[in-house]
Amino acid sequence: MLDAHPATTAIVAANDLLALGCYDALRASGRACPDDVSVTGYNDLPLMDLVDPPLTTVRFRHRDMGAEAARLLLARMAGQEMAGDVLLRPEMVLRGSTAPPPARQGGRETLAVNRPARPRIRR
Repeated sequence: MLDAHPATTAIVAANDLLALGCYDALRASGRACPDDVSVTGYNDLPLMDLVDPPLTTVRFRHRDMGAEAARLLLARMAGQEMAGDVLLRPEMVLRGSTAPPPARQGGRETLAVNRPARPRIRR
């Protein structure tokens, strides 16, 4: 994908483990995250704040999802009609794997972006 689309500036992975695989693919292609390509995952698995760079991800609360599922199941078992949708709002967790896209040279347009300094992780 990276060879077919060299102008890619961001990848939204279906989950955090696939996002970590994107780190490997970027490194193998000579690109850096987030300097060249931003990466975002989904799930906020444990330790995603400790990888390098820390992974930006979408967090959803598993406990809230389970509690709502149990509530719906118990209501259904009690013979109550359940109508409508249940909306559980996810949370975007911004970390070091995302940044504004780099300025492009020689393209149809040039993006002038002041990139913030990348946060450093103390070990």
